[in-house]
Amino acid sequence: MKENDKILENKKVMEKVLSNKSLSKGKDTEYSLLSKWYEQMEIIHKKTGIEGKYVIIGLIISLLIVSVGYFEKIITNLIGTIYPAYWTMKSIQSQNDDDKYWLTYWVVFAFFSLVDMFSGFLMKLIPFYFIMKILFLVWLFMPNTQGCYYVYYFVIIKLFKQVEKDIDEATEKIGEYTKNIVNQGNELIEKSIIKNNKKTDEPLFQPNPNKKVR
Repeated sequence: MKENDKILENKKVMEKVLSNKSLSKGKDTEYSLLSKWYEQMEIIHKKTGIEGKYVIIGLIISLLIVSVGYFEKIITNLIGTIYPAYWTMKSIQSQNDDDKYWLTYWVVFAFFSLVDMFSGFLMKLIPFYFIMKILFLVWLFMPNTQGCYYVYYFVIIKLFKQVEKDIDEATEKIGEYTKNIVNQGNELIEKSIIKNNKKTDEPLFQPNPNKKVR
């Protein structure tokens, strides 16, 4: 029942995201590009508290620096961690509905980091790899796009369901193995303490029974 409840909850979240997208598109299809721009800037300002144009300017400057070949790793990691970490802390303190959104982002970010770690040397052969990586990370966490929901519900959760039982069994075995090691370590420590206590109880100089007293 719990698993079915989680599936239903996940479907509701995705339906909400998709409905928001469709509503924003269906309100007025005759919006000009300029009005669309202002609408997106307002969403960024409302969600982040920062003027949307400053966010876009900062992103453009970062992309230009990376395209030249300077500090690409540092800038990419900062974009993918600093901003989301800040708003994760804000959501924890305020206890609002953004908690699940940012938790979803960090799961996707961890998954992407693993993929990037093991196949990054191949991906780095792709031209403008770091620029595409920055745009992908921004797409994941920006309130306008909410890309982390799409990656989580359409990719990660499906892969996780396939290996969930194997992971549970592996973690259980690792837990038992770790517990045995800890118990063995505690026994060795107790034995060494008892042995040391016995040594301290013995006198430093023992009289020789064969020695004659004058």
